[in-house]
Amino acid sequence: MKENGLLIKVKHKKACRTIQKKIKPNRAREILGIDMTKVYTRDGGFAYYVVVVVVID
Repeated sequence: MKENGLLIKVKHKKACRTIQKKIKPNRAREILGIDMTKVYTRDGGFAYYVVVVVVID
């Protein structure tokens, strides 16, 4: 297939992180966590799914 020029190039989509800020806890023994995921939709678009977790011991 390569010899006949029948292969196509695959576009790889990569996340772009523009802001690199650290999340600082406000109290002692507090843990903060965040996760942000890009989810592709059926119509070819996308949405961001963001989860913030706060654990206080």
